Amino acid sequence: MKEVREFWLEPNPDLSAEAIREMVNEARPHTIITDTELCGVSANIASRIKGMDIFVTSKLDDVSSAKKNKTPVALEVTIGDRKDLQKISQALSRSKT
Repeated sequence: MKEVREFWLEPNPDLSAEAIREMVNEARPHTIITDTELCGVSANIASRIKGMDIFVTSKLDDVSSAKKNKTPVALEVTIGDRKDLQKISQALSRSKT
């Protein structure tokens, strides 16, 4: 069995902050994807709201500006066809520079 490099958890957005904290304490993810502000959790917080540990976006332009500002960014994508895959490949190569 392969070792998991990182475990990201995306809890149901309807859960309370306290329920998410309990889930994090039990599951121990590396990163939580949530727009709920959480204090006192040991995991990174990835959010569509700027100012968290990792900025999550589906816009390629946001990736470039976040990188320029030295903000960790996660690109959220849905691949529908080959063109989408090509766009993602281009964005990833641009983000390495």
